[in-house]
Amino acid sequence: MKRIIPLLIASFFLVLSSCSKKETKAEISVTDESGSERTEISAPAEGGEYVFNVDTPIRWVVTTEQNWLMSFPGSGNGSGSFKLQVAENLTTESREGVLSIMNTDGNYVKITVLQEGVPPLQVPETMEMKIMSFNILEGVKSGEAVGYEWRTTGRKERVITMLNAEKPDIFSLQECRRAQLQDLQGAFPGYTFYAYAKDGVLADGSSSNLTAGIKGDAANDASFKNGGQRNVIAFRKDLFTVEDWGVFWHSETPYVASTGFGTTGQKITLWVKLKVTAYDKSFYVACAHYIPQTYGNAVSPVVDVITPCGVVNVAEMKKVIGDTVPEGTKSGSKEILFFMGDLNANDEAATMAPMNAWLENARAKAPVTNKDATYASGTRLDHIYYINATPTEFSALSATMKPEDTSSSTYGLLSDHRPVYCKFTIKLK
Repeated sequence: MKRIIPLLIASFFLVLSSCSKKETKAEISVTDESGSERTEISAPAEGGEYVFNVDTPIRWVVTTEQNWLMSFPGSGNGSGSFKLQVAENLTTESREGVLSIMNTDGNYVKITVLQEGVPPLQVPETMEMKIMSFNILEGVKSGEAVGYEWRTTGRKERVITMLNAEKPDIFSLQECRRAQLQDLQGAFPGYTFYAYAKDGVLADGSSSNLTAGIKGDAANDASFKNGGQRNVIAFRKDLFTVEDWGVFWHSETPYVASTGFGTTGQKITLWVKLKVTAYDKSFYVACAHYIPQTYGNAVSPVVDVITPCGVVNVAEMKKVIGDTVPEGTKSGSKEILFFMGDLNANDEAATMAPMNAWLENARAKAPVTNKDATYASGTRLDHIYYINATPTEFSALSATMKPEDTSSSTYGLLSDHRPVYCKFTIKLK
């Protein structure tokens, strides 16, 4: 009996000790890299990474209901650490999330994450852009003009050098054949190219008739059958996106592929509506190539083709931008328009009256300008017109226009035309 009592007492204390151990739960603490306990962190809008140390003798797990909070690893066994990744907040609203670090005994630590939103976009008052027009002179064809061959005289390389050096935000081309377009697309992958074949013949052999809904795709040159002359508008992908585009012919039937005004001349205007992607500001760009007067001189009686080309362009571009001012008066539209190209006449000629009456002439209005010839004959045929923009600098580039011209120039022989450019400021608000 004496022996039994001590055993019972010992058993009691063993049971008591066991119960006491079961009631003691493992603690858990969480500290940052500096050793400080954290219950809240503030994260910037761009997100970030934060390392936490977990002190507990048993298993633990990190949980959250926010998909923009992620932990690596998400659990551990005994003391360890984890990395919290806070994703970028792309909204302007701040947000709050909670992270819970719990061990298997049910003890836990909560950390609140407060993240800022991105500040509202601050739209600047104005934006500057450089716009260029260039009659590239058709190349890569049978019967190329001697000395102007595109791929065998270095002309292609010089044009690419020029564009790389000048860095226009937008440039337009006239007389650009398919092979030239492909060469430039390969050289300038940072630009989007819109191009339309002046003959309007589509890949299936049908002819463009916009009134009947038959229209090629200016964004896909394969939609056209022939490799001949095209009007091209190219613009920087990082700055602009296309909202709309269109084309019309310089003729009595502008929405049907056609020759114009009793001649065999066939020319077009290609236009695009662009948006400044970052600021949601839209504007229009048109690339035109007027019918040369030589076509009008070749018929009997001789006809003026420059004036009717201007009349058609003013009438159709008014429709595009929604301008309702009477004929012969300055534009009343609030839209921004840049109209450029080889217009086959001096800007001061009487035949340019329709254009000069409606739009502003960048060559005449820019405070820094020149009136250098832009065509090999010594005339100024290449122009940039505009409305609702401010020109700051206009120039014809330094280049020769005849193979036999060995005079010094910046770019050498590019074409029988010189490129012209104008720097503009536009309002974004």
